[in-house]
Amino acid sequence: MVTDSISPIEVDLSQVTSPPSEDTSPNIAPRPGAPDPETAVTQQVSQDLARRLNTDDSDIQTLSVEKVDWPNSALGCPTPDSNYLMTVTPGYKITLETAGKQYTYHTDMQGNAILCGRNGQPILPE
Repeated sequence: MVTDSISPIEVDLSQVTSPPSEDTSPNIAPRPGAPDPETAVTQQVSQDLARRLNTDDSDIQTLSVEKVDWPNSALGCPTPDSNYLMTVTPGYKITLETAGKQYTYHTDMQGNAILCGRNGQPILPE
């Protein structure tokens, strides 16, 4: 007499992935050794401030970094009598401090940065 026997199967569950979530955009890992955009732009403006003040960038502290959608290409810091593109411009508002004074930079995501004065106008390099 022939009997069919069923033997258990061993399954490696480490190869099973979960179903995709609603967000189907891929997660992209940063390149090794390359900072994320927020860190990169913060380093950029810290170096700019250090050059302007003739100090070492290690003397500059980052107080805050805030993602902002600026209402136009002026980045929230327009030069009087200038025209700007009326397009929402994503970027950052970065507040730095050194020697007891605070400085605010407005940036876009393309590497442009403006040191913005308390009056809401750019502080141009000397």
